[in-house]
Amino acid sequence: MYQPLDIVKSQGRCFVNVWGCLTHRGLGPIFRLDDTLTCASYVDVISHVLVPYLLDDEGPFPDGCCFLQQGTSVIHRAPEVTEEMQRLGLTVLPWPTESEDFSPMAEVWRRISSNICYRELESADPDELWEVIVEQWNDLKADPDTMVSIVKCIPKRLVKVAFAGGDVCKSN
Repeated sequence: MYQPLDIVKSQGRCFVNVWGCLTHRGLGPIFRLDDTLTCASYVDVISHVLVPYLLDDEGPFPDGCCFLQQGTSVIHRAPEVTEEMQRLGLTVLPWPTESEDFSPMAEVWRRISSNICYRELESADPDELWEVIVEQWNDLKADPDTMVSIVKCIPKRLVKVAFAGGDVCKSN
């Protein structure tokens, strides 16, 4: 006999791959990747999303003077990516490989993930999840205190890492 209470729903999860940036002016564009991040797709995002945003007359660096701090993925350091960055005249700051504790962008993703966890998305498909991510991104972007509060978290993390002897620490 069929009894719905005896059925355990599997935890099928959907995901989307997302790239986003932030500057001293706050959150910039967010971009949905068709697949996982590759060297080619990262070069495409840098060339067609990031650089136009940075250099736009209304963008954060219309004079072109900026420094890029990116994640520590192997893709970010790949020769073809490095060559494209040099070709575009982008200056990339050296960044330690185990540095998530100091990444403002990691804090942005933590906040977005935390907010999404409270939503009823059990049957969400990737398109619905993308819409929710964009909504959360835009909510953070619209809040003028977002960047201030994110940057204020970093000194506390520096202290935690120092007390941990340089080891990676959990946020909070």
